[in-house]
Amino acid sequence: VHFAFFNGAKRVWGGNSGPSMCAHPSLPVATQTCCPDGSKAEISCMFHGEYISFDVNKERCSNLVCPEATNSISDCGACCAQVRFSEAVPKRSHFQWTDGSCSFKLKVRLDGMAAIVHEPSSSVSTVVYVSNTVRNMNFFNLHWPRDPFVGDELFPTIDNNCGNETCIEQDDWTCLCDITITDEVGFSAEPADADTILSTLTVGAFEPELFGSDYATGVTHSSDSSITIYHKVVGVYALDTIFKLSDEFGETIYLKNIVSNIDIGNTTKDYFVPPIRAPLNVRNPVSFYDLVDPQLRDAYYETDALIDHLISHQNTAPFVSKNLIQHFGISNPSPRFVESVATAFKTGEYTFNGVTFGDGKLSDLKATVAAILLDREATSTVLDADPAYGGIREPVIKVLAFMRAMGYTPTSHDRNIYPKFDGMYSKVGQMAHESPDQFSFFLHDYQPPGQFAQSKLSTPPSQVLTLSTTISTVEGFFSMVRNGLTWIGGGFGGRVFPYNGYPSAGDFSQSVGYLSYVPDGATISEKVAHIADLLTSGRMSSDVLAQIVASFDAGASDEMKIMVAQQLIATSPEFHTTNLVNRDGSPREPTPIPPRTADPYQAIVVLLLRGGFDSFNVLAPHSTCSLYRSFRNNRELLVLQPDEMLSITNDDPDQPCETFSVNSAIPIMKEMYDNGHGLFMANIGHLAKPVTKGNWFTETKTHLFSHTTMERECQLVDAFQEDGWSTGVLGRMLDVHQRNGLSVVANGISGKGPIVEGNPSLGRTVDVIPARGINTLSRVSLDTNNDGLSAIEPMMEYLNQDTSMNSGLFANFWAQNLIDTINRTEYLSALYTSTSLQYPHLFTGSVGEKLGVVSKMIIKNEERSVNRDVFFLDMGGYDGHGLSKEILQGNLPVLNRGLTAFYREMTYQNMLDKITFVVMSEFGRTITPNTSYGSDHAWGGNAFVFGGQVKGGQILGPYPKSFDNTDETNIGRGRLIPSISWESMWYGIANWYGISKFEEMNVVLPNNGNFGCQLFTDKDMYTVGNNTISGCNDRAVNLKMSMFLKEPRYLTGLEQKRICKAAIAAVAKNANVTSRCIVVDQKIIVSYDYNRRLTTVNGTRFLQTTDPTYEVEGTVSMDYQEDSTNQTGSEYIENVEAFTADMSQELTGICTDGTSTCETSGNTLDLVAQVNLFEADVSDSPSFAPSFSSRPSALPSVMPSVAPSRTPSVSPSDVPSNIPSKSSQPSSEPTKEPSAEPSVSQVPSGSPTKSYQPSDYPSVSPSESQQPSDYPSLTPSISPSDKPSLSPSKSPSDFPSTSPSDVPSTTPSLAPSSEPSDHPSLNPSESPTISSMPTPDDPSAKPSAQPSSRPSRDCGPYVPERCGNGGF
Repeated sequence: VHFAFFNGAKRVWGGNSGPSMCAHPSLPVATQTCCPDGSKAEISCMFHGEYISFDVNKERCSNLVCPEATNSISDCGACCAQVRFSEAVPKRSHFQWTDGSCSFKLKVRLDGMAAIVHEPSSSVSTVVYVSNTVRNMNFFNLHWPRDPFVGDELFPTIDNNCGNETCIEQDDWTCLCDITITDEVGFSAEPADADTILSTLTVGAFEPELFGSDYATGVTHSSDSSITIYHKVVGVYALDTIFKLSDEFGETIYLKNIVSNIDIGNTTKDYFVPPIRAPLNVRNPVSFYDLVDPQLRDAYYETDALIDHLISHQNTAPFVSKNLIQHFGISNPSPRFVESVATAFKTGEYTFNGVTFGDGKLSDLKATVAAILLDREATSTVLDADPAYGGIREPVIKVLAFMRAMGYTPTSHDRNIYPKFDGMYSKVGQMAHESPDQFSFFLHDYQPPGQFAQSKLSTPPSQVLTLSTTISTVEGFFSMVRNGLTWIGGGFGGRVFPYNGYPSAGDFSQSVGYLSYVPDGATISEKVAHIADLLTSGRMSSDVLAQIVASFDAGASDEMKIMVAQQLIATSPEFHTTNLVNRDGSPREPTPIPPRTADPYQAIVVLLLRGGFDSFNVLAPHSTCSLYRSFRNNRELLVLQPDEMLSITNDDPDQPCETFSVNSAIPIMKEMYDNGHGLFMANIGHLAKPVTKGNWFTETKTHLFSHTTMERECQLVDAFQEDGWSTGVLGRMLDVHQRNGLSVVANGISGKGPIVEGNPSLGRTVDVIPARGINTLSRVSLDTNNDGLSAIEPMMEYLNQDTSMNSGLFANFWAQNLIDTINRTEYLSALYTSTSLQYPHLFTGSVGEKLGVVSKMIIKNEERSVNRDVFFLDMGGYDGHGLSKEILQGNLPVLNRGLTAFYREMTYQNMLDKITFVVMSEFGRTITPNTSYGSDHAWGGNAFVFGGQVKGGQILGPYPKSFDNTDETNIGRGRLIPSISWESMWYGIANWYGISKFEEMNVVLPNNGNFGCQLFTDKDMYTVGNNTISGCNDRAVNLKMSMFLKEPRYLTGLEQKRICKAAIAAVAKNANVTSRCIVVDQKIIVSYDYNRRLTTVNGTRFLQTTDPTYEVEGTVSMDYQEDSTNQTGSEYIENVEAFTADMSQELTGICTDGTSTCETSGNTLDLVAQVNLFEADVSDSPSFAPSFSSRPSALPSVMPSVAPSRTPSVSPSDVPSNIPSKSSQPSSEPTKEPSAEPSVSQVPSGSPTKSYQPSDYPSVSPSESQQPSDYPSLTPSISPSDKPSLSPSKSPSDFPSTSPSDVPSTTPSLAPSSEPSDHPSLNPSESPTISSMPTPDDPSAKPSAQPSSRPSRDCGPYVPERCGNGGF
């Protein structure tokens, strides 16, 4: 590996007049280049293309190395081809050495990713991928130091002034930092033990033997014989000393005695790291690549190292072990079994009956598999009697086992150019190399609805058992028995030959293989028993086998009887599971369909555009809008051009444009918008709570920008997954209606997603329907006629009849699933085929075909006996990392055709009022393009909602006001923080769907309370809506809640929710009003008591204790609603004494009378043990959701409103308004600060300014009065008076100032105070007193005018947004 940063770098350049970069002088990465006359460069063909080090180059050139400014070859002879540079393919570049120096800088993005910047001493240009430009492509993660108290990563960003001006802000919103590289020995003497070595040294070394005699014989560690130390100079611990030892997994490793760090900052501009100022120090990262000479080989090395790292993780062994056990057919292994296999995985050995398996290396599969197959839990026959033992067999395993057991034999048509299997993933739900994502085909802990969910038992393969796959699996086995491996009759094979009619049983002419097995036995009964033993491992009883034999047609041949037996056994639970089956003789009844109630029908359809939909090129600012300039500048080549736009109007004055545009490739969205049937949700995405640029990193715990994670988040809409089931938002809606007695159905078209999964305990499954229509079991068994299956149907029903209580759970699940599937698919197929569409020719393309199925199901809702439907379908292909605009423009016409067909059909069928259709994606894409003419994973995006009752023609949610990196939503590269959450959209849709009760809404959207009033109701989204959010639309107040914790940390998301639940409960109980609550921000304040012991920090001596106090201060937004004639809510919340006492009791468990016997509501029990003290106060920060009260606030705002108030405040603001009022009348009360834009009053003031109370703020222009003021000023004048006081005070004031002076008195007090000051001085006293009483708990009302040597994390009297991750 190579250090990313190193000292002594030399400048190299590529090609004639080519760009330059830095190279390590000791590495062979550039070609020989000499300058014999000191200026003209030449290369030698004797060493054509040879890479050499700088020292070798210097030697060969007889010290006539080219000077630093050289950038062209004057003499290359026949070797000119090697003088080349390729920006597109770096490995093809050739570089030449110069004697010029080269230095490094560090480029840091807003997200903490860092890049190497090369700065050659003399260069016209720098290689682009290491330059200080937006095209620098080598960003990587750094191990930034963390705040010692709360764990935040500390790094320079534009939000913290590039680390206290340690670095320089760049035009691309990065910070460019000077660095110092330090290489130090890790140990200067023998280290204590192996753990000390492993925790200190991180850089590997070559085996000392490879250096020949350079290293002396290794020295064994004095107390640990497993450690060997190699020195070049005996006994001298130097940078090149090598340690040989074993790591935590027993692997022998070699470590170099070097600790390499990079320092950002110096003695004049040092990075601010509390509690001292010092250079920011990070570990010098290593890379497998040399940026001058990147090789494909290095990619292999890096991949191998990553795999080794992942395999070595402590969680890998148990995780892999449990998954492998499940793949071998035991779905719920015991902890002992998992531990045994994990031990074999880690040690690489497993011993059984004196035989050892494995070679003793980590992750040895021989040892791991032996530990699985030979464990008593896998071999004991006693466990077969346990109904919960075993599992459902995986689909592909069943197919391959069937073929192997029944003697699959290739035909003469079997060629490598022909596919053997085709479409297996869609047919059976699984196929090698076709996993839908990194989580495989099914979750290892999947619990299907009903019995398994209630008993907490997993059965992973059941997740892919759907209406479609169950039918296709049985049909595939029937086809293989009848005609071999072919596509005919729903077989598993591919289309190898043209269709020549349905072949008869035993005709394999259209297949690539067939089943050739001839069972042993003298009688047909013995042969059937032999087949059953091979296919079910002897689980099928003799009674069942006798029934199979008795069902045979007496006149049939043995060959035909064997085929029938193979088909029948392929439908049995003994074959599909590893359970014993105890049948009770009763026919199994299909699960009944609940009756439909009188409640009207409604359906929600969700189309997920997978991959990350570039939705800001679908809803964009129109070219006539001023915002388009920012859009165009940042989108660059991806921008939507004016001729690609369809204009739509917007009537919301809060949006940045009056005219927006819809991409011309999807005109149906404009049509529905203009018709009043469609609306856009602007900048929507996953949020756990409202966040800002300052706190998004701390407050967002999910894995942003990951497809799989964000797909689940946008479908679950449950940030904290408090119900424990991982249910989806549509599934929870159906749960509510099912509990209320409605008939509900969840549908997936060609697959299903988490969004439609409900609570498993309710026993509801998802109907998965192929895009081609309902998949039914072919009526062809062995006879060619269309009703040949009827001959074996009675036997299929017998094999899958009801079972007794001691029968296997997995067997029962398969049998019920098969009976339900056959019954339901035949019923739905009859409805489907009898339904005609008005516009069948419009339903084309991947989306159109799926929506054709949805349309038929909606039309037949009465016949299907359904009150509530949900449909989920998807469309892939939107992950445009390269050529993203072309990809989008290619996909949109397909999407447009599908939506157009559905909209036309639903309108014609008078069903448009019955549906709500949502077009969404897991996240948006970056506004700025990447170097591949594409865009990358981002966060917020736009969604589209349409339906007959949708209040269309509007854009809900704040559309970005700018696309520049300075915008409040932009966290870098055009990744936008969502303005609204998924909850905001689904709240209104759930209202329309018939869900409005508080308790039911909390089931559907468990996290809706975290968004206060920032939610849309059906009144906002639908023409027929009338719901509002309880607790909103009246009053709002911000509180500061302070809690002193026993450890420094932020409140978790769940703790914040519980605090708010407690606050809501307290307000409801004591003020009889409803309220909403959000913790909008929080910060940690660490305080020291400097009166305990002397210590020195950064050269300054302090009295310090080792026990600081940790205060978490949360800004809480409370919206509440009360009776207009009763102001108890205002009195209780805004006069916070009682509220504080109630909340303190709730959080600490200590009663207001000082006892500790009070009970809490249980909302915050997890937090009680952590809280020492709780305080609350009216916040001095602006409300996130301003109230629209008819009564003005009794308290002035400390921060100005960004817009003039409709109702004037009773008390004037302490801070001037950002937007000054244009009043035509003078104010009755003067402002305390000058206006940023003073008005020119048309009428003179009726009451000239002559205040009888002192001003709270210094005068901008001091008075020229000849008489002293009746009242002294509380704050000194900004400008000193040019006239001395006429009457200086001759005695101390009877009323001391309530605010301390900014400048200490030059004359100390004649006598020390016996009481502590209520307001500590802003500057230290020159003669400090020793107070006899402690300082009150209240902190200083005003911050110090001088920086503290032990600074707090606060930026001022309130926390601006820049104080967040990495800020102070």
